[in-house]
Amino acid sequence: GEAGLMVDGVYATGLQAGRAPRHAHTLRAFVDIFQQQGLGGLWRGVSANVARASLLSGAQLTTYDQCKQAAVRAGWLDGPQLHLASSCLS
Repeated sequence: GEAGLMVDGVYATGLQAGRAPRHAHTLRAFVDIFQQQGLGGLWRGVSANVARASLLSGAQLTTYDQCKQAAVRAGWLDGPQLHLASSCLS
């Protein structure tokens, strides 16, 4: 993809070194994609991203809840410290 250090309007590092970016900014990218591929182009890849987000969210919520329950059983009081510790562990 397009990533790297920009120097004088071209990438100085990364896979696109020596080339200018395809789009000037995010809004221009949306307009270009819509003009070239239509509305479907803007939605390409959404199903894979939804599946990924669902799996990660489910795993994070489950881990958070298990950590919190274990800490409460160990004597922690419900409060900001418990929530922070559970969040960090999840």
